[in-house]
Amino acid sequence: MASAARVAAAELEARGVHATQAAVAATLGIARRTLRDYPGVVAQLAETARRRRAAEATATARARREEALLARVAEARGWLEARGEVATQVRVAARVGRTPAGLRRYPRVRAALARLRPPGGPGRRAGEGGDG
Repeated sequence: MASAARVAAAELEARGVHATQAAVAATLGIARRTLRDYPGVVAQLAETARRRRAAEATATARARREEALLARVAEARGWLEARGEVATQVRVAARVGRTPAGLRRYPRVRAALARLRPPGGPGRRAGEGGDG
């Protein structure tokens, strides 16, 4: 029974379904309380749930960071353009306090940076030195 429960949990997770005690019991066609007779299975399901919650929390935190960085990139671009400066990826990143590579880790921020002029690209003023 324990190995069948572990297989059922793995199959549920592979299908993208949370492997809860109720889901595993339903997959096996047994009562949920029957799983309590197998502490190893219950512990494994609890660990799976803990990892899932941690992954969801990480994804939520990453989404919040991306949203905040997107706002900061827009603000930095506006600040640079208001001063009459060319808003390049390097300048915006410096204004935000990150490296361009660090900002490109976030897909929506990467898209916003792609709309900026690359350093040394078209629109660079004559005699303008490095971008830092």
